[in-house]
Order: sequence, then structure tokens, then C-alpha cells
Amino acid sequence: MFATGDYERFYCDVLKRYDDIDISITFGVLIADYDQRLARDYIINYLDIFNKNSGEYIDFFIPGYIPYNNGDSKQIALKNKMGENYFFSRDVFHKFIEEFKTKFRVDYPYNPILVLVELSKDDFSNARKIIIELDIENRNIKKTGVLFDRIFEIAKKHTEIDKFESGLVRTYIKGECLDSFLRVLDSNIVTEVVNNQKNIRLFKIK
Repeated sequence: MFATGDYERFYCDVLKRYDDIDISITFGVLIADYDQRLARDYIINYLDIFNKNSGEYIDFFIPGYIPYNNGDSKQIALKNKMGENYFFSRDVFHKFIEEFKTKFRVDYPYNPILVLVELSKDDFSNARKIIIELDIENRNIKKTGVLFDRIFEIAKKHTEIDKFESGLVRTYIKGECLDSFLRVLDSNIVTEVVNNQKNIRLFKIK
């Protein structure tokens, strides 16, 4: 888990992280408003565990955070993989969302989301992505850990986003955690999935 700031900072952090990698790599963008209590109490507070479980297999970038310096009056919000402290900036968070929506064509539903992105040769404009809404009507935020652990398992073996898509669909069609995996976005294929409560979820699959 890596704290990052606005879109420009995020862009530089991603390219710096994968500068020497010449294959397609999948990483996560965890967009979670620190001031939303459920997101903070569950996702942010479990970052140490997520850091440990993700190992060196996949990185999650968390926008909206500024490095904390001794003497800052702001409250420390999180500590990243490197042990560095950050605090949350609402202005930086909103600026990131606006540019991310434009560059990645991803709408922010005002709830925590995880965007899995496949980066190939520094190309962000045509990046393939999976968008997972983590909190649907305040029901599913506590299933986030199960979802993340499954993503970490897949990342141990694969870097291509197709493998994440197939692995997650198989897991959440068969299991009770289907609601945590809301949709995979693309413009080509639409698949209807029915969960245990007979609610229909729509998946757009690249």
C-alpha cells in the first residue's frame, strides 16, 4: 500500500515504481475518503495487514494523502509500506478524483472503490481496468479483506488483468461474497450474475 497525492503525484509514483519492468503489470488504486467512517475504520485501519498479505506481489496506491512532517498540526492518517507517515487532504483527494475520472474514464460513486489497472509500457490512456465498488448501501465494506486476500493470491501467480478478472468472477460467483465484486467495466460483453439473494449484478468484462 502506497499513499500518494493528486493525479500528477500518482502518475509519477506509478511510473517510478515500475520503471524497470518491461511486462504488463497490474496494480490497484484504492479510492477511499478518510472522512467516511466505515472506510476509515475498516480499510484504513487494516492497512498493516493488507501490506503484509500483499507482500511484493501487487501494489495498491491510495490517493489524497500528503507526507507528514514533524510539527504538522494535521493528524496522521496512515503509514505506508515504507513506514512513512501521511495525512489526508480533502482538496488533494478531490483534485485526484476529477482528473482520474477524465483520464481513466472512471466515475466515483462517492463510496470506496478499488480500481485494478493493467499498465503496459507506461500507457495509461488505454489501460485495461476492473472497477470494484467496495460498499453497496453500507452492506459489504466488511467483506473487503476477503476480496483483497483473493486479489493477493492471484497476484502471486499472475500479472495480467485477464487473470484477475477470471479469478475474481469464479470466486465471487461461487461464494457468498459476490456482492463485494460489483462490476468489471468494458464496452464489449455484458454478463448477468445472480447472487444468493437472487439480485442481479451486471458485469461488463474486457
